[in-house]
Amino acid sequence: MRYFPVIIFSAFFCLFQIQLLYSQVSSAAADAEKFISYKTYTGNDKVFIFYSSPGSDREGSLRVDAPGPGVFDFSWSAFDTLTLDWGSVFKTETGVAFSTAGGLEEGGYRIDVSNGTDVDTSYYSWIFIDNLLVDVEETPDGRIKTSKISCDLLTLNGAVEVDRFSYYDPVNFEKIELINGASFLWTSDNPDLIIPNASRILNPNTTYRPPVVDTWYILTAVDSFGMEDVDSVFYETIHVEAEFTYEFFDKEDTNEYVEAPTPPHSDAPLKVRFTNASTNGYKFEWIFGDSASMNNPEDKIATEDINFQPEYTYKIPDEYYPVLVAESLNPYSEKGCVDTFRLEEPLIVIPSELEAPNVFSPEGLEQNRYFKVKFKSIKEFHIRIYSRTGNLVYKQDITDLYSWDGWDGNILNSNRPAPPGAYYYIIEATGYDEVRYNKGPYKGVVYLFRGKN
Repeated sequence: MRYFPVIIFSAFFCLFQIQLLYSQVSSAAADAEKFISYKTYTGNDKVFIFYSSPGSDREGSLRVDAPGPGVFDFSWSAFDTLTLDWGSVFKTETGVAFSTAGGLEEGGYRIDVSNGTDVDTSYYSWIFIDNLLVDVEETPDGRIKTSKISCDLLTLNGAVEVDRFSYYDPVNFEKIELINGASFLWTSDNPDLIIPNASRILNPNTTYRPPVVDTWYILTAVDSFGMEDVDSVFYETIHVEAEFTYEFFDKEDTNEYVEAPTPPHSDAPLKVRFTNASTNGYKFEWIFGDSASMNNPEDKIATEDINFQPEYTYKIPDEYYPVLVAESLNPYSEKGCVDTFRLEEPLIVIPSELEAPNVFSPEGLEQNRYFKVKFKSIKEFHIRIYSRTGNLVYKQDITDLYSWDGWDGNILNSNRPAPPGAYYYIIEATGYDEVRYNKGPYKGVVYLFRGKN
């Protein structure tokens, strides 16, 4: 128990030392603050930073609290950088617990505090009116200069200027520079745009994939003390992005254009409708990629109508890579910028196929009531069907197998049903790939059954 008073005294002494050690100066109006150090003076002083901007008259303000209970006298003086000394007192307050001063210019301030008995000390503080300047090169109307624009690239030019501030050692008045730097970032109002080296290259920042829509480029910088400044420039695009989508004509079921399968394939004739999905295009050239018709003017179509939906029919089994060439309207040149879109995955017209059934039943199941062939990419089809005695019971010359219903089992398209039994068919067909079907299984026997299955 005898050590208790010593412990209390030690705690009070440490608290008192902490109060004296750390500055009593504060500023509620400051945007940032930073502890500073000196070479010969050991005070824990601060620089209070006030964000400003060109043309503004930002001023600082400080508050000094008394180092302990009671009332004190406060005397304010400013540092004179010409004489390297503290100037005359510009403000005094007596018998108060704290003192404030506003309208302060950038620089250093000393506040002498005393209570006439056991406290007579000085506090030092500094005010930095921070000016950060961000500037993007632009025309008088706020646009990117035409000299920075071409069909191949676009160049941004920006500048960031940080403010400097120096404070002085209160003992030997040695000048000390407050270190200030800045980071920057190029952004835009285009969420799909990627700006190369957006936080690494300030001037010149060149992109080789300029945007195809009008875009605001924004340069933002933040200095070491958190001050931010922004500048922007407008780019009215001259660039173009070619793109298209396509649909296949469903000649088997709906007789309408439908979404193409994956991978995009069908038999001949493959009719395709294209939709222009380009951005900022003015002139367009469609090249359907049909090598068999390169000398055919129908393989290429030039238009200025972005809403035009060309239709093209591919007849020869092969792989096709249609192309769209789009050109923009360039106010700075007679010729616009050009972009080309070519399918990475080809449109596939599959080879010809033909397969004849060997049985059918007009009164049987729906899918087997007609003698029909399974086929792909067949251009011409001729069929003759004979009875066992050699009588012709059916014939057809067909250029569109999708329109052929097949033989229904009646004799020569009459209402007279052919009797059940074996019939001999002869097929002569030619595929769009010029493959001929006229031998082997294309001369064979089909069995006609009557009655419910």
